[in-house]
Amino acid sequence: MRWTDLLWFFAAVSMFLPCVRVLASNVEVLAVELLRLNGDTDHVELAAFVVRGKNGELELVHWPPPARGVFRAAHWDGPLPSGVVGVIHTHPWTIPRPSRQDEWEARRLAMPVYVVSRTSLCVAASAGGVSCSRIKTWS
Repeated sequence: MRWTDLLWFFAAVSMFLPCVRVLASNVEVLAVELLRLNGDTDHVELAAFVVRGKNGELELVHWPPPARGVFRAAHWDGPLPSGVVGVIHTHPWTIPRPSRQDEWEARRLAMPVYVVSRTSLCVAASAGGVSCSRIKTWS
Protein backbone atom coordinates (compact mmCIF):
# COMPACT_ATOMS: atom_id res chain seq x y z
CA MET A 1 0.00 0.00 0.00
CA ARG A 2 1.38 3.41 -0.98
CA TRP A 3 1.42 6.23 1.57
CA THR A 4 -1.06 8.19 -0.60
CA ASP A 5 -3.52 5.28 -0.41
CA LEU A 6 -3.14 5.26 3.37
CA LEU A 7 -3.70 9.02 3.53
CA TRP A 8 -6.85 8.69 1.42
CA PHE A 9 -8.09 5.86 3.65
CA PHE A 10 -7.66 7.93 6.84
CA ALA A 11 -9.37 10.92 5.23
CA ALA A 12 -12.34 8.77 4.26
CA VAL A 13 -12.56 7.16 7.70
CA SER A 14 -12.34 10.51 9.49
CA MET A 15 -15.87 11.34 8.27
CA PHE A 16 -17.14 8.50 10.49
CA LEU A 17 -14.95 9.05 13.58
CA PRO A 18 -17.79 9.70 16.08
CA CYS A 19 -19.32 6.29 15.23
CA VAL A 20 -15.94 4.56 15.19
CA ARG A 21 -15.00 5.91 18.64
CA VAL A 22 -18.24 4.68 20.22
CA LEU A 23 -17.88 1.28 18.59
CA ALA A 24 -14.20 1.00 19.52
CA SER A 25 -14.74 1.69 23.23
CA ASN A 26 -17.40 -1.03 23.35
CA VAL A 27 -15.30 -3.45 21.32
CA GLU A 28 -12.43 -2.97 23.78
CA VAL A 29 -14.69 -4.09 26.65
CA LEU A 30 -15.75 -7.13 24.62
CA ALA A 31 -12.10 -7.84 23.75
CA VAL A 32 -11.13 -7.92 27.42
CA GLU A 33 -14.08 -10.25 28.11
CA LEU A 34 -12.89 -12.62 25.38
CA LEU A 35 -9.36 -12.61 26.81
CA ARG A 36 -10.64 -13.41 30.29
CA LEU A 37 -12.53 -16.40 28.89
CA ASN A 38 -9.28 -17.57 27.28
CA GLY A 39 -7.42 -17.30 30.61
CA ASP A 40 -3.65 -17.63 30.57
CA THR A 41 -3.75 -19.72 27.41
CA ASP A 42 -2.11 -18.31 24.30
CA HIS A 43 -2.33 -21.47 22.19
CA VAL A 44 -6.13 -21.66 21.92
CA GLU A 45 -7.92 -19.25 19.62
CA LEU A 46 -11.33 -18.08 20.82
CA ALA A 47 -13.56 -16.22 18.39
CA ALA A 48 -16.91 -14.47 18.40
CA PHE A 49 -19.08 -12.21 16.31
CA VAL A 50 -19.59 -8.66 17.52
CA VAL A 51 -23.34 -8.15 17.28
CA ARG A 52 -25.51 -5.10 17.87
CA GLY A 53 -28.27 -6.36 20.15
CA LYS A 54 -31.91 -5.26 20.27
CA ASN A 55 -31.08 -2.65 22.91
CA GLY A 56 -28.36 -1.16 20.70
CA GLU A 57 -25.49 -2.47 22.85
CA LEU A 58 -22.70 -4.56 21.38
CA GLU A 59 -22.60 -8.21 22.40
CA LEU A 60 -20.56 -11.31 21.64
CA VAL A 61 -21.95 -14.36 19.87
CA HIS A 62 -19.29 -16.96 20.65
CA TRP A 63 -18.05 -19.46 18.11
CA PRO A 64 -17.78 -23.09 19.21
CA PRO A 65 -14.50 -23.74 21.02
CA PRO A 66 -11.87 -25.62 19.03
CA ALA A 67 -11.52 -29.36 19.56
CA ARG A 68 -9.20 -30.40 22.39
CA GLY A 69 -5.62 -30.55 21.20
CA VAL A 70 -6.28 -28.40 18.11
CA PHE A 71 -3.84 -25.52 17.93
CA ARG A 72 -5.33 -22.09 17.16
CA ALA A 73 -8.20 -23.15 14.93
CA ALA A 74 -11.38 -21.13 15.51
CA HIS A 75 -13.97 -22.01 12.89
CA TRP A 76 -17.57 -20.97 12.16
CA ASP A 77 -20.05 -22.92 10.06
CA GLY A 78 -23.40 -21.50 9.12
CA PRO A 79 -24.99 -18.15 8.37
CA LEU A 80 -23.90 -14.92 10.03
CA PRO A 81 -25.97 -13.98 13.07
CA SER A 82 -28.45 -11.13 12.85
CA GLY A 83 -26.98 -7.73 13.66
CA VAL A 84 -23.35 -8.76 13.16
CA VAL A 85 -20.97 -5.79 12.81
CA GLY A 86 -17.59 -7.50 13.14
CA VAL A 87 -15.53 -10.56 14.01
CA ILE A 88 -13.19 -10.73 17.00
CA HIS A 89 -10.69 -13.40 17.98
CA THR A 90 -7.66 -13.93 20.16
CA HIS A 91 -4.03 -14.13 19.10
CA PRO A 92 -0.99 -14.95 21.21
CA TRP A 93 0.84 -11.92 22.56
CA THR A 94 3.77 -12.79 20.28
CA ILE A 95 1.56 -12.31 17.18
CA PRO A 96 -0.66 -9.34 18.09
CA ARG A 97 -1.43 -8.10 14.58
CA PRO A 98 -4.05 -9.47 12.18
CA SER A 99 -2.77 -12.09 9.78
CA ARG A 100 -3.09 -11.81 6.01
CA GLN A 101 -6.04 -14.21 6.33
CA ASP A 102 -7.68 -11.82 8.85
CA GLU A 103 -7.22 -8.92 6.42
CA TRP A 104 -8.66 -11.00 3.58
CA GLU A 105 -11.68 -12.01 5.70
CA ALA A 106 -12.35 -8.37 6.62
CA ARG A 107 -12.55 -7.49 2.93
CA ARG A 108 -14.55 -10.60 2.03
CA LEU A 109 -17.10 -10.10 4.82
CA ALA A 110 -17.14 -6.29 4.40
CA MET A 111 -16.76 -5.84 8.15
CA PRO A 112 -13.88 -5.30 10.57
CA VAL A 113 -11.94 -8.23 11.97
CA TYR A 114 -10.60 -7.48 15.48
CA VAL A 115 -7.59 -9.29 16.90
CA VAL A 116 -7.01 -9.14 20.64
CA SER A 117 -3.90 -10.21 22.54
CA ARG A 118 -2.85 -9.61 26.13
CA THR A 119 -1.39 -6.21 25.23
CA SER A 120 -3.24 -4.89 22.20
CA LEU A 121 -6.41 -4.65 20.18
CA CYS A 122 -5.92 -4.46 16.42
CA VAL A 123 -8.46 -4.14 13.65
CA ALA A 124 -8.24 -5.14 10.01
CA ALA A 125 -10.63 -2.72 8.30
CA SER A 126 -12.98 -3.89 5.58
CA ALA A 127 -11.62 -1.19 3.26
CA GLY A 128 -8.05 -2.30 3.93
CA GLY A 129 -5.47 -1.22 6.46
CA VAL A 130 -4.66 -2.28 10.01
CA SER A 131 -4.60 -0.18 13.17
CA CYS A 132 -3.66 -1.19 16.70
CA SER A 133 -3.90 0.26 20.18
CA ARG A 134 -2.78 -0.86 23.59
CA ILE A 135 -5.43 -2.13 25.97
CA LYS A 136 -5.56 -2.73 29.69
CA THR A 137 -6.58 -6.36 29.94
CA TRP A 138 -6.66 -7.05 33.67
CA SER A 139 -8.07 -4.83 36.42
